Amino acid sequence: MLHEHQLLLALPDEGGWPGEERGDEISAWRMRERMKTPSLVLVLALNIGVDPPDVTKPTPCARLECWLDPLAGPVAGQKAIEAIATALQQQYEQWQPRGTKTVRACLDPTAQEVRKWCASLRRASPGRDERLLLHFNGHGVPRPTVNGEVWLFNRTFTQYHPVSILDLLSWLGTPCVLVFDCHNAGRLNEALAAMGRAGEGAPKVGH
Repeated sequence: MLHEHQLLLALPDEGGWPGEERGDEISAWRMRERMKTPSLVLVLALNIGVDPPDVTKPTPCARLECWLDPLAGPVAGQKAIEAIATALQQQYEQWQPRGTKTVRACLDPTAQEVRKWCASLRRASPGRDERLLLHFNGHGVPRPTVNGEVWLFNRTFTQYHPVSILDLLSWLGTPCVLVFDCHNAGRLNEALAAMGRAGEGAPKVGH
């Protein structure tokens, strides 16, 4: 069960939007056919120790990431993000112990770095039955925008750069799954639904 601040979107190979109406029916998010998920992209935008400008955290507050406290304990500071990525990878490998071939952890990345690794993993998994999964942890960046954008850093951590969910989908190709673990993740679902109603359609990506 996903928490309020988490969002999972599944885009099948033939495209379509979550909850898009087809006739009198609404499409279900569950896939009818079994599908491999051989590759994972773990995007952790945390910038540990620096809170995003639109988030005011009370004291005390929830700080655990994958059950690790990034500001205390045996792994703290910059080393903590590496430990969090390892813990997250292990969780996914427990759910699919024999199916995961490639995991790429993008730690406080730029948009260009995320694009490069999404494209690289899609080239390595071109089959229609091979699904890519992108997990975005955005607890170190501002909340998603109402236009369906998440935020990433520039190389020097002096600016936040918006990245459209449509860009993420085009970089991943289809089929794919996106998991958003950030404040106000529901804005992304609402933005996708609005794009679908406006007739923008799912991205057409060549493999």
